[in-house]
Amino acid sequence: MQNLTTVTIDLASLRHNMETVKALAPQSAVMAMLKANAYGHGIIEVADALRNADAFAVARIDEAIQLREAGFHHRLILLSGIQSANDLLLCSDLGLDIVVHDASAIHYFDSEKLPRKVNVWVKIDSGMHRLGITPQDSQPIIQSMLSSPQVAEVTLMTHFSSAEDVDVETTHRQHQVFEKVCDGHPLKKSLANSAAIMQHPETHESWVRPGIML
Repeated sequence: MQNLTTVTIDLASLRHNMETVKALAPQSAVMAMLKANAYGHGIIEVADALRNADAFAVARIDEAIQLREAGFHHRLILLSGIQSANDLLLCSDLGLDIVVHDASAIHYFDSEKLPRKVNVWVKIDSGMHRLGITPQDSQPIIQSMLSSPQVAEVTLMTHFSSAEDVDVETTHRQHQVFEKVCDGHPLKKSLANSAAIMQHPETHESWVRPGIML
């Protein structure tokens, strides 16, 4: 007889972990990361357990569609951004926030008349070098989003490469780079991933983004 391996997801533990996030960052809104089918835990089941999150973040439009079709009216942030004018229209229809992490997305905002404005998160590469706009290229893109009649709200964000490390110098350096980009922009900010939520309260700002700690 073949042995079967099973995994049990404890939804009560998920809810407890969310309360821990809120206790650690009481002044911040919470964006629960549900990308990759909620890290393989089941996006609908996890979203249902985390209904008290202020927003959900997904990697792909099809994940956002799943949540909308399941009746979730939360603020949804599309982490991958858009690759076409059709993507932008669909995000507007679904009421999705869009992460802008390179200049290629900018011209779509000029080419399409949207049924409703979208919220934009401008992602700055402060040192992780995975996705994001370089600090030297950031100001024209930020200004473009702020002046676009298609955009309702702009939030600035970045991602830490090693917030869990004992050596905090890299995180401090990234924080400084990001703050320099933000200087002069009285906008909401999002920096803290799970490790930073727990270890770097000075980075909590407007939004925190727990993933693995949930």
